[in-house]
Amino acid sequence: MQQPDVFTPLEEAIAEITVRRKNPALVAAVRKYLKDDIPPHFDQAQPILYLCRHIATPNYEALRFIEIGKPTGLPLVIGEDHKGLFVGSNKLKRALGKLPILKGLTRHRDEIIEYSTVVNFSESQGYPFNEIKTFFDIPLIEFHHALFKEIYPSRVTIADESAWIDRNHRNDLKEQYKRTLALLVAHGIMLESYSPDEQRLVEAVLVPGFLEITEEFGVRPLICELITEELEEERDWNAYPSVLYMNIQQHFKNHKGQQFKDRQVVS
Repeated sequence: MQQPDVFTPLEEAIAEITVRRKNPALVAAVRKYLKDDIPPHFDQAQPILYLCRHIATPNYEALRFIEIGKPTGLPLVIGEDHKGLFVGSNKLKRALGKLPILKGLTRHRDEIIEYSTVVNFSESQGYPFNEIKTFFDIPLIEFHHALFKEIYPSRVTIADESAWIDRNHRNDLKEQYKRTLALLVAHGIMLESYSPDEQRLVEAVLVPGFLEITEEFGVRPLICELITEELEEERDWNAYPSVLYMNIQQHFKNHKGQQFKDRQVVS
């Protein structure tokens, strides 16, 4: 898939948003467009670096976000939607319920990925994330947040954006996306990547919204590439580092949960 022409190099994006934040007319225009509904985590003295995901979880993708973001000195924020629906056929959502974890390496240095299923897929299908519990009676969101604290206890702000999405066109993805893109004009820089199976989203939602917001404000929303096409081929970025392996296994031992484990060697 050819990457959409929406990315700005990170260094350029930081320089650009620094200038924009000093432009009161532009900031006021964004506020007017959003009817003064700027989420608190965006409405900071400094612009933020932003990752938008269903649930904040310390997979390789999130760790790369932190690795890229730390040297900038900007606040790092992962936005969540607790009212989003769990759909097992969605790759990103499935990995939240069936976690691919790095178990180790073969003698040829290939990754051994072990999958641990932490929710009942049939009972969770179609339910909001904030209503789903793991096999060991811990809410799914709380479980992932606890994993996050194992690695980065305080480096990242995790923000539930559910109420903001409710007020800004939930169930109308095109309009909702435009509201998010407006926040990337002067309040934040989003790190993102688009895999081949998201081509429909890119063509039908992202690009039209990007062009419309650019025309509305006269500047491009600031999106930086999180994972390049070359890096995309290196590993499953929804997988988890081996440092969390024993933590997750201990949950099952403590709560005697039922898990499905499956191993796969990734060359």
